[in-house]
Amino acid sequence: EEQRLDGVVARGITGTGTVAAMAIGLETGVIKLPYIDTTDRKIHLTNGIYFGEEDVREAGKAIGAIRAGHRTLIEEVGVDDAEIRTMYMAGASGTYVDPIKAQTVGLIPRVLEKTVQAGNTSLMMSYDILVDDDGLDKMQDVANAISSKHIMFATSKVFEDIYVNELAYWTEGMSMDMYNEMVQYAGLRPLPDIVRPKEIVRLVLSDIPVIGARGLKTLDDVGVYLMGSFEGCIGCKKCQKECPECALQVSTISDKKYQIRINTEHCLGTACKNCQSVCPESVFNFSGLKIVRKGEA
Repeated sequence: EEQRLDGVVARGITGTGTVAAMAIGLETGVIKLPYIDTTDRKIHLTNGIYFGEEDVREAGKAIGAIRAGHRTLIEEVGVDDAEIRTMYMAGASGTYVDPIKAQTVGLIPRVLEKTVQAGNTSLMMSYDILVDDDGLDKMQDVANAISSKHIMFATSKVFEDIYVNELAYWTEGMSMDMYNEMVQYAGLRPLPDIVRPKEIVRLVLSDIPVIGARGLKTLDDVGVYLMGSFEGCIGCKKCQKECPECALQVSTISDKKYQIRINTEHCLGTACKNCQSVCPESVFNFSGLKIVRKGEA
């Protein structure tokens, strides 16, 4: 049955919805990593939208990276899990995601006394600076008072050791007992049992609490196109067929000349470049494409 919210039909699942699906699936046993224990291996939502096993694996990779990140910080700083009493959650996801579900999947630490959902803190800070003549100086004083140790996850052996096990847990079905054994073998601390926060504070009802007299405008069409053609392209359209986001189109310009057009709204960018790697003629050059505004294409 088609369901609508304010006249809008759901077209997909949000990040907070993904967290909820993962948490409930894990708690109920419907998700038995890395599989979904239903007849068609899918969790059906509404309007034909479903959550599949590939979604479980991809979400798990992202969640695993975040958990590996805060576990790395705990190890590098040398604090005990019980010393982390409060978790501040900012941004849209931090405003709308259920903290308990976030803790269930591993997005926030497993031992907490309190969570605070603070909304869009960057926007609120900008607002404070604008309305307070001394606001910028106050922010600078805060920045100057912060002492920090910069940790590059990309080169951190601790992060690497943890994330390898996160990948095995989410994508290969490694048990939590084995996970803890492996991190201990690497000289790191195991994940503690979950201790639910006693207090959940939500400071705002929406991530942008003050929208001004003009309100907000929703942009339905965002992004630009990346366009170009490559000498030696044979028009096989393998790049188009292999694009995981269906963001790429190949069209014929003239005899033996073809144009590539990528919709950046959907493209994964240089983190993917699958289009370039699958080119049988090795002529596709992602960096050789030019930016074209959608109205000019």
